[in-house]
Amino acid sequence: MRLGKGHGLEVRRPSGGGGGGALADLYIWYSNTLQLRRMDMDGGNDTLIFTATNQIEDLAVDHLNSRILYLDATANTIRSVSFAGTGDAVFITPAGGFAAGDGIAIDEKNGYVYYSGASRGQRCDLSDGGNQGNHTAKWVIRPYYDYTSNKLYYTSYSSSGEILSINPDGTGGVTIKTGGPVYRPICANANGVFVGSGATVYYWYFDGSGSITWFTPTRGTIQDLTVSVVTQRIYGLSMNSTYPDYNGIFDFAGQASASPHITTAADYPTASMSNYGGICIQYNQSPGPLF
Repeated sequence: MRLGKGHGLEVRRPSGGGGGGALADLYIWYSNTLQLRRMDMDGGNDTLIFTATNQIEDLAVDHLNSRILYLDATANTIRSVSFAGTGDAVFITPAGGFAAGDGIAIDEKNGYVYYSGASRGQRCDLSDGGNQGNHTAKWVIRPYYDYTSNKLYYTSYSSSGEILSINPDGTGGVTIKTGGPVYRPICANANGVFVGSGATVYYWYFDGSGSITWFTPTRGTIQDLTVSVVTQRIYGLSMNSTYPDYNGIFDFAGQASASPHITTAADYPTASMSNYGGICIQYNQSPGPLF
């Protein structure tokens, strides 16, 4: 199988190596204001794991160190907490700080943490937060690392509506798309790039063609998107304090008619709605060595 239109790379499927058998989805992690929560892949067993001091803007799973890294824009830090919700501590305090809506992504294949802040795409070592520095000079937001293509995807925090890709080492930067609305959350699977703007998820091929209004959760605002590298299914976090019936986690394979919310409004009371939040998937082992 090949990647979508305009992309010449072969898809790298999980090899099943690394000593852990076949890669499998395990949990969905997401944030809601101060809460870090975990649920089964079908929405069951939704559990509060940890309550932060400040709002959790975004989060990412670090399988190699059995922890969650999360972005605290109020304190201008990236913090770490164990899967059990213990040991909350500062991971890094980047120069320049963060703004509301900035994001974080983890790349266990190459050993990096990517984050947006100080109007730049930045990077540090996953092991200890060392070697902090700019990864791209673009004013970007919400990075997303895709194991199948070994690329990082960003959206631009500007009116030009840019969608960008770049290699983990900072080379090979490509502008996939410019123009249109300002996109914020982004993810990618083997077929193309999915971006959120307001209540709508848009889909583009890797060459920038093929705009499709893929899914619109009525009245909900798309806060974050992620992809299962096992199933290639997209998961998203939708929030709206005015219409709490449309708050929830949704998943879809590419058709609006097959895009159910897998949580209910009861999980998202109006009083605890946040303007930003993150969603990510934990696997049964690190995907890094398998691609």
